[in-house]
Amino acid sequence: MDWLFAKERQPLHWIVALLWLAALLALQWKLGQGFIAQANQNPLRFDQDAYMALAKANLPFVWPAYTDGIRTPLFPFLIKFWASDDNAQFFAVAKQANVCFGLAATALLALYFLWKLPLLPALNVGTISALIILPASVFVTAEAIYYALFSFSGSSAGGCWSGIRCAATPSPGCCARPLISPNLPRSCSAPAWRP
Repeated sequence: MDWLFAKERQPLHWIVALLWLAALLALQWKLGQGFIAQANQNPLRFDQDAYMALAKANLPFVWPAYTDGIRTPLFPFLIKFWASDDNAQFFAVAKQANVCFGLAATALLALYFLWKLPLLPALNVGTISALIILPASVFVTAEAIYYALFSFSGSSAGGCWSGIRCAATPSPGCCARPLISPNLPRSCSAPAWRP
């Protein structure tokens, strides 16, 4: 069991991680297709038509510049490449594109966690990330992309992911703030659950 928490990577780590990632992405794709078929048939629900209209308005622009003042222009700019005059076709293709964006976000987050954390905590946090991204990725909305961007910005700024990293691999210099309230004093003790 120690190999699940080892800092040094062995070939077995990467084999397990790649098999896990392939299974996770396949499951996310399959569940995403089911959610699209069962839950998301109306483009007028959940503000999806507004994102599709913004995508069509972004067609002449080379950079994501056009917005209605409520929605950010990045996601409509990304789906504008599939825009067509047939709204039903555009809606179907945009849903598939967003599921693919969710898969890419899950893969990038999982690889980041595999790079920063020991194997078992990386698998756990990567799976939780996939479960957070999956429901948002079946709608034509920006949440799937922004969940990944917010996760990366939090981890690069020493946000909550640094607390997870310190909890998973405690060291004498690692002082993680509690994840519930960042205003509490720092705790420098190693967790008792460590094998």
